[in-house]
Amino acid sequence: MSQIIFEKAVLNLSFAIKWLAEHESGTERIYANTFNTFIKMRLFSAHVKVRATYDAFVANTKDLKLIGKMELWLEIISEDKKGFLEELTKKNADIERVIQQIDEKNKKTVAAKKPVAKPVATNSSPKPTKESTIIIVLAYYDSTEYGEHAVRNAAIYASQTGKKLTIIGFFSGGKDRVITSRAMYKLSEEINKKYSFEPTLKLMANSSNYTKDILNLTESIEAKFLFIGSKGFTKGLHFIANASIPCVIVQNAPNRDKLSNVLFPVDDRPAIKQKLAQARILGEFYRPVFHLSYPNKITIQAIRDRVERNLSFVKAYLREQGIEIQEQPVETSSALDATLTKLKELTPDLIVILPKKSLGLSGYSLGSDEKKIISKAGTTPVLCANMIHGKVSGYTTGVMY
Repeated sequence: MSQIIFEKAVLNLSFAIKWLAEHESGTERIYANTFNTFIKMRLFSAHVKVRATYDAFVANTKDLKLIGKMELWLEIISEDKKGFLEELTKKNADIERVIQQIDEKNKKTVAAKKPVAKPVATNSSPKPTKESTIIIVLAYYDSTEYGEHAVRNAAIYASQTGKKLTIIGFFSGGKDRVITSRAMYKLSEEINKKYSFEPTLKLMANSSNYTKDILNLTESIEAKFLFIGSKGFTKGLHFIANASIPCVIVQNAPNRDKLSNVLFPVDDRPAIKQKLAQARILGEFYRPVFHLSYPNKITIQAIRDRVERNLSFVKAYLREQGIEIQEQPVETSSALDATLTKLKELTPDLIVILPKKSLGLSGYSLGSDEKKIISKAGTTPVLCANMIHGKVSGYTTGVMY
């Protein structure tokens, strides 16, 4: 339960920092300054290294790693200083009352100016900016129907963001090179006819470590997504385990021309925040609606608290990014059942999951839940977010710090 207090405190600190930067006077500024000063005093008295973390957070309050570090420092202080948790809880309540008053005031102002409510977000592509107008997409063509599915799905994403798509294929011999190149050119012509742009084609000789060749290419061209065609999860596993960018597992031909609806399952794992890095990119470039699925019949209090904490954090973060969200609660105690239920009901354009990658005797393996989601995905591509690994008490775990 105390973790909720730390997460709320960091969100409230983010508000306070932003309010102080944008307003020079007013009652709200006094409360924002009081909260900011309280956090600073407690942090700086804890350890000299905290100052650098705080300064970095002030410069970028949306950075997920910094958010995690700030939460961690607050937790450390609560363990060292008696009474800090109670004091922080009271300060949270004070600043949250101010935030609520500001929200109510803003709602009244908007209602007075605009009788007809305007949607928070649309499913149209965002207006181009100088900083970010292009997403580079890489698709792996393996001379199978699944490779074709991967390329065609990747083309949809590239067509909405700068039309930069690279298709990589491999050949084994002279005859195979001709066959593969013809197939790739045929796909290129199809994409050009449908979306009015020509993909970049990369044809390479097959090697024993083609996975590494593909991953090296993702880094050299600075791709944001890697599309892999696969029946199930087996082929994509090597890429999921080693890629520095999200892998999108595709099993069927696309049945949509735009990314409009994303299913974003919420469970009780702290590392779920790692998915938000990809959510921010998807929200910025494609403006889809995010559907947050979660179980709402959990009987174990500790698990229910963690799910509610994660849901609260995810909603706050996505709304801060200007992303439209819809909650999708399911009458079940299982996060997997909630995900599969909404996957079937909504048939979304994309589902974002966070693989649990464990290292065994035979190499990396996916968690059983992820295998079931991929196997049941049908026509929905599955985006596998990247999990950062760390060591806690000798066990490997996914963490965001």
